[in-house]
Amino acid sequence: MKAEIIAVGSELLTPYRSDTNSLYLTDQLNQLGVPVIFKSIVGDDLRELVAAVQHALFRSEILIFSGGLGPTEDDLTREAVAEALGVKLVRDSVIVDALEKRFAARGWKMAANNVKQADVLEGGESTLMHPPEEWVQAVVVVVDFDAGLAGQSAGDSADVLHDPASTRDREGQEEGVEFGKVEALAEVCAGGQ
Repeated sequence: MKAEIIAVGSELLTPYRSDTNSLYLTDQLNQLGVPVIFKSIVGDDLRELVAAVQHALFRSEILIFSGGLGPTEDDLTREAVAEALGVKLVRDSVIVDALEKRFAARGWKMAANNVKQADVLEGGESTLMHPPEEWVQAVVVVVDFDAGLAGQSAGDSADVLHDPASTRDREGQEEGVEFGKVEALAEVCAGGQ
């Protein structure tokens, strides 16, 4: 498997911010035996993000997106990945509840825009991977050129998206995809900086 990292955020295209997440992710991927063959930085523009996803799907089996996953209007990574894959985003009530609890634990009322962080790829399986105080968001998409697509959104949730016609069985095995490695990648992303 070959990996690609797409860092998202217009601030990363200025001389004032550096993309340190991709350095950490590259190190972790290499430790798993997964080479990173391409890295890019894309600004907060939906059209450009969708194009980046579409191009990446042709050259890499694993796509990792870092950034653009927050609650603000310019956080467009989820929307771009969903559009490029031709799926909808759906709101995960478990994640909404976890977000509300996270704010309440600090004595804060959650602003309505934060529920956007609970949007996951339709057809995915979502699980909270870490306690809320440890959340770091990333999206991992695993491409199986024979069987379809599988994806994970790590940090506040893990999302699995796969082709309904694929051969995935109840244990998560699918032809052409090393599913255990996908789960390890989700953990890597959740542990990022």
